[in-house]
Amino acid sequence: GIRDYKVTGVQTCALPILSLGAQLTLWSIRRWVRKRSDSPSEAPSIHAVFAQSGINNEAAEILSELLTLMSVIGIRRVRIQHISASHLTGDEVLLLRVLRWLQVGQRKTGSLGIARLVRCDLANAFCRIGEAYAGVLAKHNLTFDMITNLSLVETSSNQG
Repeated sequence: GIRDYKVTGVQTCALPILSLGAQLTLWSIRRWVRKRSDSPSEAPSIHAVFAQSGINNEAAEILSELLTLMSVIGIRRVRIQHISASHLTGDEVLLLRVLRWLQVGQRKTGSLGIARLVRCDLANAFCRIGEAYAGVLAKHNLTFDMITNLSLVETSSNQG
């Protein structure tokens, strides 16, 4: 399923253009993956991240459920960067776009998008949980609105 991933010759995109909801989600996904990996980590749990952001534990629980589901029904390994990476993988971009589509009520588009990572027959289950997560963030005025501005860029490791 999901694994911590170091960029080596992969297209990525920069973080500064992400909305606060997208940044919080991205950092939480990366922390969740790090906590589940074999390597020891002193990074805070996603529950701590949401608590520091003033959001109740519900968002952390839903996101954890969503990521657990994805790790079980994934059709391939999902590339997730290290916590401190300043760029996103294509898979991270796709996840954030899917959550944006779900937050604005475009479930069909979200389902088609996430079907690139999970079994098609379970894409709607992923979307139901994703909608719940995006809804909790929306209650705290956190959106994924700026995600439409993302584009992939070549890293220096790809340009030589």
